[in-house]
Amino acid sequence: MTFLSVMSETSHYLISDISDVINPDPDAFYWDTYRNKLTAAINHVIEIEGPIEQEVLIRRIKEAHGFRKAGANIREAIMNALPKSTKRTEFNDYVFFWPTEVAPENWSKGRFPLESSDESRKRKYN
Repeated sequence: MTFLSVMSETSHYLISDISDVINPDPDAFYWDTYRNKLTAAINHVIEIEGPIEQEVLIRRIKEAHGFRKAGANIREAIMNALPKSTKRTEFNDYVFFWPTEVAPENWSKGRFPLESSDESRKRKYN
């Protein structure tokens, strides 16, 4: 594989913003009546960022709601709102969720952040 063919198989990693689809409400986060909104937010993140690793998905949802940590209750609420039909794969004990129009068996792209490496490091370690 040449450098040029590798570059043609890469794209930028886009970061989602759930406020495009819902108004995040941390007070309503655990309510049954909020479940549909939480599901919409999860689907949005997966469609924009997918394939996305489970922990990254949880982080996106919790941070958008202003939560600092994802304890068992937050994690459970997020995973319960994840549609059962969501495509998922496992690799080295990591779970990945896939957009509806992407076939995991055909995935061959690499993705890189649009931000500078300093911004990427800050996000990763903060």
